[in-house]
Amino acid sequence: MGYCHPLMRLGESRMDSDHDALVHLITLVDRLMAGSGDIGTISIKLVALYRLAEEHFSYEETLMDAIQAEPAHQLHIERHKEKHTEFIKQVMAISACAKRFEPVEVLHRMYGGVLAALLAEMLGLDADLLAILGGGRRCST
Repeated sequence: MGYCHPLMRLGESRMDSDHDALVHLITLVDRLMAGSGDIGTISIKLVALYRLAEEHFSYEETLMDAIQAEPAHQLHIERHKEKHTEFIKQVMAISACAKRFEPVEVLHRMYGGVLAALLAEMLGLDADLLAILGGGRRCST
């Protein structure tokens, strides 16, 4: 799987718009955890990130469920959905730490960059999904 730069466009307006918003929120949360924010602000941004991710993943999974996929594509779809679940679990784990009022430094040490790495991987999976649907292009390195 190739790495997709967060600013890469997949050519599907809803997905591109959602990805822009996800990248923005993840970057903001990472910056806040790096020490420029307080736990309350981080918690608020994590709630927004959770809601956006849930809505976006629901949209993508609706597209996936509509595909009459070949077995090879079905494996991709299952992996893609697993990544969605993993991302949501990470957001929830960070939120749980923030709710316990862990110091920002602890959040950064434990989770700094985790969400960005997961999103980068999912962008590659999204490009593959669009290629399966016949409307996108594969990410390249």
